Amino acid sequence: MITLKDIAKLSGYSVTTVSRALNDHSDVNMETKKHIQQIAKKHGYAPNVLARGLVEKNSKTFGFITTGISKSSPIDTFTFTLFMSSIKKANSIGYDLIMINYENDLHKNKNFHQLIAERNLSGAIIQGFDKNHPLCQEALDSALPTVFIDIGLENTTSGYVVSDIAKAADIGLSYLAHCGYQRILFFRGSDNSWITEHWKLGIQSAYTKYQSYFSSLQVLNGNYLINDVKEMIIGNPVLIEKNKKAIFCDSDAMAIGALEGLRVLGIKVPEEIGLLGYDGAVISQYVTPKLTTIAQHPDEIGSKAVLLLLDLLQNQSSKKEHHVIDIDVTLQVRESTKEYIKSND
Repeated sequence: MITLKDIAKLSGYSVTTVSRALNDHSDVNMETKKHIQQIAKKHGYAPNVLARGLVEKNSKTFGFITTGISKSSPIDTFTFTLFMSSIKKANSIGYDLIMINYENDLHKNKNFHQLIAERNLSGAIIQGFDKNHPLCQEALDSALPTVFIDIGLENTTSGYVVSDIAKAADIGLSYLAHCGYQRILFFRGSDNSWITEHWKLGIQSAYTKYQSYFSSLQVLNGNYLINDVKEMIIGNPVLIEKNKKAIFCDSDAMAIGALEGLRVLGIKVPEEIGLLGYDGAVISQYVTPKLTTIAQHPDEIGSKAVLLLLDLLQNQSSKKEHHVIDIDVTLQVRESTKEYIKSND
């Protein structure tokens, strides 16, 4: 691999001049720059980004720290899609992005600062953690620019990005009311999740708004896990009243767990019971029946997270708090719901 010293020998200029020419400094004249840059291009020179980062204290590399890739949710592609959209945006502004799949057993002896220092990161995006996880608190207390996804933490060096949960809850119950469903069973996520608190408020507000259309709303904790929802349905068939009832889950993974539980009980979707998910996971369109869902937009979430992280990095003296909320969600009607004919009521 050709080095700066090699280019200096080939061009006849000092290493310092070569370095400044390749970095387009204004104190090197255009002819010299052109000569040196042509030699570098001819011999396939590539700058040592890591070394430059150590000198400039900006490695041009962000970390994407997640617990979203796990054996408990093997069908969850949301985290991977989110990461890919984030890396695409990071690359477009001249940064790299590396994924750190955090596992408690593997990383229990490493704190946030160690994870960052080992990789010389300039900033971090954190996703898939509960708000009170020690890593999140360490990141919040750190001076390192950090953006949380679906975790409502912010200060002068940190911010967060989240989809519009209130709108998602409203869309879901409005649509189910329009279809003619009267009994709603809602599965929410873990009690330790910040996003779950917003779902509770969103569902409560939407149910108050559309209450005249419904005869009942029951809320259960599905922990965002496929098997938890599946086993709850199989073990409690009394939950499944088939007369105009719909199950609404605040994740597609839980909705697919519900679908599996109903299949075991021999209950047909949507003929006997409706099913609505949330996320817009790729897998939701490949189950049978295809899942009606309220889709998040991970491409926009990832892009906004990277841009917010860059803003935090470039404006560290700013005293304002930073957050991006209300990223849009959209209803995707498929096969797991149906409209009831009013005359049959």
